[in-house]
Amino acid sequence: MITIKTPATSANVGPGFDCFGLAFNLYNTFEVELSDQNILENVEERFNNPDNIFLKAYHLGCEAIGIHDHIHAIFHTEISVSRGLGSSASLICGGLFACSALHNNALSKDQIFQFASQLEGHPDNAAPCIYGGFTASLAFDHHFFTQHLTLNNTWKYTLFVPDFEVPYHTDIMERFDGIDLDSARKVAGNGFYYLMGDIARLHSAVISYARDFMIDRGFTYCVPPFMIRSNVVTGVMSFAEMDAMMYKIEGEDLYLIGTSEHSMIGKFIDTVLPSDTLPRTLTSYSPCFRKEKGAHGIEERGVYRIHQFEKQEMIVVCEPEDSKMWFDKLWKKRFNGFSGRAVDAACGGASGNICSRRGHASNFLPCICVGIMTHVHRLSFGGFGGNCLSFCLPAAALSPV
Repeated sequence: MITIKTPATSANVGPGFDCFGLAFNLYNTFEVELSDQNILENVEERFNNPDNIFLKAYHLGCEAIGIHDHIHAIFHTEISVSRGLGSSASLICGGLFACSALHNNALSKDQIFQFASQLEGHPDNAAPCIYGGFTASLAFDHHFFTQHLTLNNTWKYTLFVPDFEVPYHTDIMERFDGIDLDSARKVAGNGFYYLMGDIARLHSAVISYARDFMIDRGFTYCVPPFMIRSNVVTGVMSFAEMDAMMYKIEGEDLYLIGTSEHSMIGKFIDTVLPSDTLPRTLTSYSPCFRKEKGAHGIEERGVYRIHQFEKQEMIVVCEPEDSKMWFDKLWKKRFNGFSGRAVDAACGGASGNICSRRGHASNFLPCICVGIMTHVHRLSFGGFGGNCLSFCLPAAALSPV
């Protein structure tokens, strides 16, 4: 048998905007050989199936080199699942390296990097897992890029390891009889949940807090359409992003919204607004529906990487020259309402051309991130001209409990 080792990684390096990745000397090890059927040993029952991401990666590699066969793999895992240590990247890279090793090193590291990033949905964990050390990565035009960086010996690192077991968020919810994932799987499959009792009430309360927080600051409350037409979709995201995120209604020119930002921006399509009616300050509530393609977070349990959730959004339509001022106002309102970490960044590449400036702020629960994102979009809808608006600033005020 051939032995494959892939390291743990972290993309939570720096201020929190996924880009940098770091490999650790903690490994998953796989003993592999060719077989007449797929056999996985030492794998949790919930992961021992054809959807296992190690298997998916192995077969993706085989498909790339024109081979169809099966693998016998014995797992020796040291990387904890759902702890921010790149467990899914380790499995994906392990499957691809296994494919290459069992077929005369048929895949280069650069090919493995492209395939692994494609499967995971982003490159920040795959890059250090494959190349080791410290990396900076990005996605652009359906292709992934990475640069190996030299670690500076003068840098200081702080690692906090609690002397107690950190409870997973679903464990906490289950103590209150607040979540039912098993029934949701029977009804709708993976990526859905029932919130129950006080946990469901808490979820609604936080949504209401975000709504009232914005109403009290002069924003008009709005409940938008939960489906939008394709011309609205393509005005707010690329086709690739649309295909990866949005559910299409069969036989209709309609898509379930991935965020109310889309339908709220669409509210002004082909519309000319007199400058004396600006700014328009709106806060919108909606459920959101997402395919969540890619393996990043696929091993997470609970209300993370889910197909359905709810959130409160902030939208401002304003004059271009006022956009920076409104961006800063929304950024400040976000921190008045919720505490957390933040990063302000210029946009481009994977962020898309519709975004001229973006910030990201995150609030953390055990093993789950509740994100608040603020973007400045240059609207691409028709009908604007002269002194009319060309900027809109949506800010997601809340993701699910």
